[in-house]
Amino acid sequence: MDECNSVLIPMIPGSKLTKDVDGVRIGKTYYRQMVGSLMYLSTTRPDMMYFISLISRFMETPTELHQQAVRKIFQLFEGYN
Repeated sequence: MDECNSVLIPMIPGSKLTKDVDGVRIGKTYYRQMVGSLMYLSTTRPDMMYFISLISRFMETPTELHQQAVRKIFQLFEGYN
């Protein structure tokens, strides 16, 4: 994530994050670590807590779709510095 482009909004307007049954699964531990890092970062950005709560719903069966949403939020924090 060192060379990512920053974004202004964490999610694409009008998109819905759903349980992606047919998607490629990723490791639960890795996903939980990413969400935990975002929760820690949310102390400096409480306005981001809504988006973090959305992605935390999928900690049991995360897919690449959910991982992309997490990375999008990380890009927003990258632009905050």
